[in-house]
Amino acid sequence: MSTSVDAFSSLNSNQCILLNAFVQYGVDFLVVGGYAMRCHGRDRQTHDLDLVVSQSAANLTAVDFAINSLPGTSSVLPSEVLKRTDSKLTRFDVEVFGSMRGLDYESMRATAVWASWGGINLPVLNRDWLKQSKRLAVESPERLEKREVDFGDLAFLEKQR
Repeated sequence: MSTSVDAFSSLNSNQCILLNAFVQYGVDFLVVGGYAMRCHGRDRQTHDLDLVVSQSAANLTAVDFAINSLPGTSSVLPSEVLKRTDSKLTRFDVEVFGSMRGLDYESMRATAVWASWGGINLPVLNRDWLKQSKRLAVESPERLEKREVDFGDLAFLEKQR
């Protein structure tokens, strides 16, 4: 995937540490949200890194190992949080979601696009799934404070072919 935007240039050091841990422990995840928008060419600010993870038992174990390898965390079981419907775990300005508003992870992952970060290829939600997730986001009462950004993202995606 090539864009005119350096999609991951604004990651902070803690976000990089968590991403590295996910890669090191083989966590099956997708980049979603603002950084996915940047990967698709929308030059906009984003502060948190949003990831959604596979719900397979082996993957949730990998998430546990990855999170517990981070400084300042020990003996937590993030997998227990992520098993709950529409749950998220927040660490180091990273929001890790166990699901995305009922969208099928395996279908999203099968059509992922890839973006390079520091020589590592990361799976990113493709444009069609990103549009679908943004449509759901603008309808969500939990995202009122982000509604304007979500509408802007959706308008950008709708113009793309």
